[in-house]
Amino acid sequence: MVEFCGCEKLETALNQGEMILDVREPSEYASEHIKGSTHVPLGKLKDRNWTEGQVVYCVCRSGERAAKAAEWLSQKGVKVVVLEGGVKAWAAKGKALQVGERRIWSLDRQVRFAAGAFALAGFALAYWVDVRLIAIPIFVGFGLVFSGVTDLCPMALLLAKMPWNQKKATPPAKNCCMGA
Repeated sequence: MVEFCGCEKLETALNQGEMILDVREPSEYASEHIKGSTHVPLGKLKDRNWTEGQVVYCVCRSGERAAKAAEWLSQKGVKVVVLEGGVKAWAAKGKALQVGERRIWSLDRQVRFAAGAFALAGFALAYWVDVRLIAIPIFVGFGLVFSGVTDLCPMALLLAKMPWNQKKATPPAKNCCMGA
């Protein structure tokens, strides 16, 4: 069963020690997240063990990925509550976010930038180099339509694998008692 909640209910759940599950990509989570939330990207949910009857509060940037996670988790018998409006709504209500050292653009912002850059570059190349290069912005347009119709975005999947979107590994702590 999937339920939806506002920021106040989520804040209460957080204060009571309930599991707040952030299903965004690692770079998005590293950039900013609700303090005390647990990070499991949407694509990695199946790699974890979930207890039937467990209560989980799901968040993402706007609520869409959290709703997808909720569908999957509820099929596993988990009781899921989704934060309406996601982390954006949380921040808009003035609730605190833990901000990481590096601020990475969200994947949807990166997709919009890349698609716009490809479309503009394709148009410029078609205008000044060869008219057949108009295929570039046409291809971008088809990609955006495909993404809108299917709710799948191959460009976002590709951008998520880029080095700037990868979570940096923390070096192991040095122990003064372990010799040089």
